[in-house]
Amino acid sequence: MAVDEAARHQLYNDLVEAVGPESTGTMMELPPPVGWADVATKQDLDALGHRVDARVADLRAEISGLGSDLHVEMAAGHRQLLFAMLGSMFTLAGLVWAVVGTFG
Repeated sequence: MAVDEAARHQLYNDLVEAVGPESTGTMMELPPPVGWADVATKQDLDALGHRVDARVADLRAEISGLGSDLHVEMAAGHRQLLFAMLGSMFTLAGLVWAVVGTFG
C-alpha cells in the first residue's frame, strides 16, 4: 500500500492530538534506523525462501545418498564380521577336537 500525502497529513494530525506538536514534529523528521536500501522487500523474502528451499532439497538428497552409502558399508562390515566369527568358531572347534582326541 503506497502512502500518499493525505495519509501522511492524517497521521500528523493524529499524532498531534496524541503526543503534542513538538513530539509529532520530531517523530515526523526521524529517518528510518537504516537506509531504505537495507529494508527487505517481499521480493527479497521470496527469493530468500526459494534459495532456502533449494538448499534444503540439496541437503535432503545428500543425506539420502549418505544413508545409501552407509547401508552398503554396514552390509560389507557385517559380512566381514560373520566370516571372522565363523573362522574363529571353526578354529576353536578344531582345537577342542584336538584336545579331546589327545586325552580321550
